[in-house]
Amino acid sequence: SLLIEDSTQARTALATAALFSGYFGEVIAQTAKLLESNPKDSRLWYLNGKGRMGKQDYRSAVDSLKRSLALRRDVNTQYALVLSYLKLKDKANAESVNRETLAQQGDRPIWHIVFGGAYRESGYSQDAIREFRRAIEMDNTTPRAHLYLALAMLEANGWAPLEESVRE
Repeated sequence: SLLIEDSTQARTALATAALFSGYFGEVIAQTAKLLESNPKDSRLWYLNGKGRMGKQDYRSAVDSLKRSLALRRDVNTQYALVLSYLKLKDKANAESVNRETLAQQGDRPIWHIVFGGAYRESGYSQDAIREFRRAIEMDNTTPRAHLYLALAMLEANGWAPLEESVRE
């Protein structure tokens, strides 16, 4: 459709499709072109940041995601920013964003599951375990919390089962 009409909508759709298809260079190219004329579009900055995450360019991803958040607060963007910080081994900034999320959304078990998942994905097993335990302390019936805790404990122990991980 870009051959028929070069529109913002078509380029945004192309960038979104490229993101879900794993063509991260295309995401970056399309959003960069769009951001030239529309630098105040938080969604474009978010897509650009996700494309950069896909390329494992976490420093540039942080910049794009922070620009997106400056324009509009969004938990998905905050989560992407946390992951980017953790991939850069910058736990202090990741934890700062987590605190902002809790302040905005309320301290609920689901957020500790989300934080635990980010820590686990980034190789911070003990932090993941702490967050999953916090979710369980808040509500023992939190969906999948016990499973995620067991997986994090198994992973931290080289997949060797301990009594506690089996119990979970």
